[in-house]
Amino acid sequence: MRYEKGQRVALVYTDDPHTLLRPGDKGTVVRHDETTDTVDIAWDSGSRLSMCLDAGDRIRLLPTHPSTGGTGGVDDGAAAGQGVR
Repeated sequence: MRYEKGQRVALVYTDDPHTLLRPGDKGTVVRHDETTDTVDIAWDSGSRLSMCLDAGDRIRLLPTHPSTGGTGGVDDGAAAGQGVR
């Protein structure tokens, strides 16, 4: 999956023992380096911890228009956590 700058994500899992981030914490994608499968995220808490997807970190896309109730739009599958576009 490709993450784009500005997409909103939530943390699903990280085993980083030095972070205060917890599952459900939200942030905004800054960039996605597909070579290393690393997603740089500006977390709402102020953290800038990057997620290393190849190392087991997991994030999920958040709905882009929560007021629409998930009807219509190209992000419905990703918003539902399916990760398919």
